[in-house]
Amino acid sequence: MDAITLFNTGAHPSRPLAIIVPNRKVVVKSFTNYGNIRQSEIQVGVAYESNLPLALAAIRDLVRANTRSAGADTVIQVVALADSAVQISIKPWVAVADYGAVAGRAQCVAGRGASPSAASAFPTRNGRCA
Repeated sequence: MDAITLFNTGAHPSRPLAIIVPNRKVVVKSFTNYGNIRQSEIQVGVAYESNLPLALAAIRDLVRANTRSAGADTVIQVVALADSAVQISIKPWVAVADYGAVAGRAQCVAGRGASPSAASAFPTRNGRCA
């Protein structure tokens, strides 16, 4: 979306083409995306004890090696500091036909351990009773 005004919403997916949709249609109707790629999101946790730059580099290598993703445009970033792990979001662009297969790849990334030096992230809680 490029512009949202009081009466309409505009988008420019490619510069020669402009799409203007009245806001009343945005609220009432559902839209169908006829594009051929989508951005998937995979989140994995890496333990705090891990070498984070090495783990991020290993994830980048996994994404580049995957034939389903357009590795150059993939966003890889730390999104949260959870209880026992650093949450990393991986957002590859994939073909619509491969979207479901790629969305389930978090287990593959976690199973490879992200890197040889990545420790597993098990949640632990310490409680005290008085």
